[in-house]
Amino acid sequence: MKLLRQSSTRFNGRKIHWMQLLFVLMWTSALGAQTLALSPQNWDQQVTPPSGISSSQAAQFSETGKEISIGPWIAGRDTARLEFKKSFPPLEGSIHGRFRTENLYPREAIFWVTYKQGNKSMLELSYWLGVSDHWEPFNFPIIKPPPGCDAIVVSFGFHEKTPGRVHLTDLRIGGPFHLPAPPPQEPRLTRAKPPRSFKPTQFVSLQKAGATWWLVDTNGKPFFSQGSAMYGGGTKPEDSYPSLHNLGFNTIANGSDEKEWSKFNDKQVVDHAPVMFQFHRVSSGVGMEYDTLVDADGNNPGMSQEQAAKIGGFNHAFPDPFDPHWIANARKQVQEYARLFKGKPYFAGWMANNERSHYNLYRYVWSPHCTTEFGIFLKHKYTSIGALNIAWNSHYSSFDDLLAHKPEPLVIEGAMYEDFRLFSREILRQYNDTILRIIHEEDPRTLVFSNRFMIGESRGVFDNIDLYSGFDGLAVNIYPSNDVWGLDPGEREYLTLLHKMTGKPIIITEWSVPARDSGLYDNPGHLDWSYPQTVATQQQRARQAATVLAEFYNMPFIIGAHWYTWGDSDSKQRQANRGLFKANGQPWPEVQTMFKHLTHRMESRQGTVDVPQESSHPARP
Repeated sequence: MKLLRQSSTRFNGRKIHWMQLLFVLMWTSALGAQTLALSPQNWDQQVTPPSGISSSQAAQFSETGKEISIGPWIAGRDTARLEFKKSFPPLEGSIHGRFRTENLYPREAIFWVTYKQGNKSMLELSYWLGVSDHWEPFNFPIIKPPPGCDAIVVSFGFHEKTPGRVHLTDLRIGGPFHLPAPPPQEPRLTRAKPPRSFKPTQFVSLQKAGATWWLVDTNGKPFFSQGSAMYGGGTKPEDSYPSLHNLGFNTIANGSDEKEWSKFNDKQVVDHAPVMFQFHRVSSGVGMEYDTLVDADGNNPGMSQEQAAKIGGFNHAFPDPFDPHWIANARKQVQEYARLFKGKPYFAGWMANNERSHYNLYRYVWSPHCTTEFGIFLKHKYTSIGALNIAWNSHYSSFDDLLAHKPEPLVIEGAMYEDFRLFSREILRQYNDTILRIIHEEDPRTLVFSNRFMIGESRGVFDNIDLYSGFDGLAVNIYPSNDVWGLDPGEREYLTLLHKMTGKPIIITEWSVPARDSGLYDNPGHLDWSYPQTVATQQQRARQAATVLAEFYNMPFIIGAHWYTWGDSDSKQRQANRGLFKANGQPWPEVQTMFKHLTHRMESRQGTVDVPQESSHPARP
């Protein structure tokens, strides 16, 4: 889909000459029958191994004429891909075939559609495959190419190193993209109805009735947390509250002016009026008075520390949890907001951070305090440098010599890699244990949710998810691919597996759907990362948002979903149709009407029947 393609004498919304139209029709016809040959000469193997490792050692590729496959990928940077050598004209269409996987997590294997201008890559569509031990069909759209695009290239593979493998067969490129039947205007709501009330508590709590989790307010009323971050709002709480209330929202999501909203909520409590529940996220950033995780070259995940500092310290690196300056900073943050929120009936919980990167975490062990702790870890395990050298097949003169050289495992296997991996788990354990201890000491009875995970990470999260057992619930930021109605199979599998592996309820802390008719994606030199997730129109945007929200609500382990964001971004820095309102403050009526109607339906289902309370997870005693 990117949802619902138009077909008329206008192509992509533009009048075109009949000769151009004839070319389009000829191309579409050709695409309908074109197979991507699976023989080796038709595919380029793309992987960048480190020095000392050959391409064949870095990643295993296979092209047999009947199927192509890749994995395991054990060495290198960026991605490992098989790319079809022939490029295609920049028209809308589809990619379809069948896949199966071995030893993969959901959303590890990727299919890419790259839009190019000459030799330059303009942007990529990333389609994430699920997991299947048998051949499973897939069908992905090639959405409207951005202005200036003159070719399309297709490839598949991984962006995280993995011991797993993905196989593809019956690959075809064709058009137009055939849509499934659209969902109903009013999606079904199947979530089990909660009890009329739970036992009141002094704090917002988590309760489980049967198989279904709920947030419960201090009066014992169950609720599904719905709200919006207020980025791009620019309005005071008393001015935006009527709109939020009208949309059926009950929560102010992270990204809002928490102190102003707390003042507003305090007045609401005094007036016995409905409040907007609030969460607080403990944050960290590059360039603050403590260290962040870095690799041997001093780089944070995704960029150098210097680059991150230039853009305000934003990136996804964990702080060095052994740095006492970070520990002091985290406690200072928690103390400041505990004074604001502690004991307030509208405070729903803490969140441990936002989108800290678990990607190749084993590489980011070389910040100063981590380095010291790594040396202690290795000495405790091996006792002597000689024993380590035998295990690693290395020649260090001492542990200090090893730490001075800052080595990095070249492959994700063997004793050296295993030691780096195990120590990276100690880094994550230290971070989680420290932030939990601080919050529990400063605000003992309030719920604490995890770092807000990025759904773009798979193996790094799932391989370490056991280290999040101390949290009351998990937080996930998910921007749906919007290539099917509702969540795609990989997104659904991802959320389900997170819950299955932990038993924890999940709150969706960022999600939204953008549309191209907003006009915010017309600048080819300034395309936002959200472009690949766009649907065509605001009508489709509202229909898709309703379908996704109903899916969240119907999953019994999801306890809330927070829209990102209040207002569109329309500046030199970013243009994106993520808002409930345009950048000029005017509403997007389609998506707002959807929220008003669907949230009312959800609310009307709650608190109407008696359901046995099989188990509960109240606020901490």
